[in-house]
Amino acid sequence: MSRSTRLGLAWPGAAAFRRRAFRSLWLGQALAQVTDWALLVGLMVLAYERTGGGAAVAFLLLARVLPRLALLPVAGIRAAWLARPWVLASCDLARAALTVALLPLVAAPDLWPVYAVVLIAQAFALLAAGARDALLPALVPRGELGAANLVNRLTCQYAFVAGAVLGSLALALGSVRVAIILHAGALLLAALPAWLLRPIGAAPPDVHSTVPRPGLAPVPPFREALAVVAASPPLRMVFGGLFLGAAISLHLQVTLLVVLVDRLGRPTAALGLLLAIVGLGVLAGALPIVRVVTRFPTVPLVAALVAGLAAGKALIGGVTSPVLVAGALFGVGVLAIANELVAAATVQRLVPSRVLDQVSGLLAWVATLGQVIGALAGGLAAWLLDLPRSMLAASGVYLLILAALFLVSRAKPPVAVAAGEPAEPVAAATRR
Repeated sequence: MSRSTRLGLAWPGAAAFRRRAFRSLWLGQALAQVTDWALLVGLMVLAYERTGGGAAVAFLLLARVLPRLALLPVAGIRAAWLARPWVLASCDLARAALTVALLPLVAAPDLWPVYAVVLIAQAFALLAAGARDALLPALVPRGELGAANLVNRLTCQYAFVAGAVLGSLALALGSVRVAIILHAGALLLAALPAWLLRPIGAAPPDVHSTVPRPGLAPVPPFREALAVVAASPPLRMVFGGLFLGAAISLHLQVTLLVVLVDRLGRPTAALGLLLAIVGLGVLAGALPIVRVVTRFPTVPLVAALVAGLAAGKALIGGVTSPVLVAGALFGVGVLAIANELVAAATVQRLVPSRVLDQVSGLLAWVATLGQVIGALAGGLAAWLLDLPRSMLAASGVYLLILAALFLVSRAKPPVAVAAGEPAEPVAAATRR
């Protein structure tokens, strides 16, 4: 028995970390995720300083989310092909080469080549995420898959906070080139353990059909998933709420630099610190919301969370106090993760197992679509209006959409579920 177990300090991920192959792969991928966020901070500052507005930042964020929007509906790549170490290593090497290609481009007068490189690199990142998830059942026993997935999810959240701070430090040390070199080096280190792994075959199909995959995964057509969501008011609400929450979050990212420079009078290098405050809110809100989910009805809970996000965004754009902005950003992080966890828990609770993969894939696509809309709205608002008016107007629009969504979600469902599937889960959902 380990010392941590005797003291009662064991945590679910400890079992997965005892596997050397998983530990090596995790370390490389964690470094890549941290430096990826640091690079994003540097590129956002570059885009803002080059143009002096939020539209360029919006294009940069669009380049990051568009590959996911395009690939998720057709992500029917076989897990047997993805579950090869060389696939993951090749994707990381390709991303490293693309990252190095940014070095001469950041000095060019035109930012469009930078956007193109970011877009292609994100497509490889999506493939790498799918390869990593497909490899997981071959690296750890079936009974430890849940713990390994938990480790990967927590790593993504901590990497956001650490990467945001690292991005600010890299900018303080020099320029965006420091973040570029760090990310390229991390990707090379991440590719090494994957390349050295012995050839691993694909896990049995039943494993891949039951383990949640946050990255690229086989996603069936969404037709049946749409029918299930349309039949359940809580599901309609969480889908709409996740769409609006993602749109608000990306809209806020587009305008953060304007808030930082024009409203707070701080240097652009402090952007990473603002993003880190949001990340700390995400970490703080990840645990308490588990109890909230079981105590409140889904529809009003999601409505309250999204309304809080919209109000927080309006407050951030309207005040000039750094303390108030920091508090609002922390609250946005808490509400954002709460909204995501409510959506995930509701889907797991109400959706029949036969279509769970389809509905989960549709949920991820809807969230990505919300990010695209939020980036576009942020860029358009920054172009047409000054910051306080644009933030207030956008918050008002989001609240109107939320009110309409609330009314629709309170209406009676048009149908039950698809023929051949017991209707108990959805029928129960209509009473919640």
